Amino acid sequence: MGRGAAPAPNQTAAARAARAERRARACELSVAGWSYEKIYRESGLGYGSRQTVFRDVKAALLQKSREQDASAEIKRARELALLDEALVVAHRIMNAEHLAHSNGRLIKRELEDGTDVEVIDNGPNLAAADRLIKISESRRKLLGLDAPAKTEVTGDSTVTYKIEASPDELEQL
Repeated sequence: MGRGAAPAPNQTAAARAARAERRARACELSVAGWSYEKIYRESGLGYGSRQTVFRDVKAALLQKSREQDASAEIKRARELALLDEALVVAHRIMNAEHLAHSNGRLIKRELEDGTDVEVIDNGPNLAAADRLIKISESRRKLLGLDAPAKTEVTGDSTVTYKIEASPDELEQL
């Protein structure tokens, strides 16, 4: 390879992989309690200075943090998709008309004119409305939309203690 020529892609990938492996190992040693100085001098990872160890450990921790953030974001998106599906089903149930039934038969009632009409059951609609509220709460928590509760602590109260004891009990103290 001549001067100024770019390294072959597989050499660059191999160098990146080796650097990432060295960083990960230095990070493991740091988490295990090794000082940057000790990693530099005793790890056999080929570091030229303690500052380079520090930079590599910092880079490894930052990379791990990014990976965890990305993983959490993927999981959050999956949960939101499931909640959205549940929301659609609950809306459909809440907005549908449900007929009352008992023992596999529709319940009917007779009107004043003698005709029979089917009885509407509002139970499924109310249950779906409750489920919508729970789904909404889950979505708000997942998205961090709820503001933290504000509490106020004041110290304007006075506490008085009254000790009741006989003279004999007081002498024993």
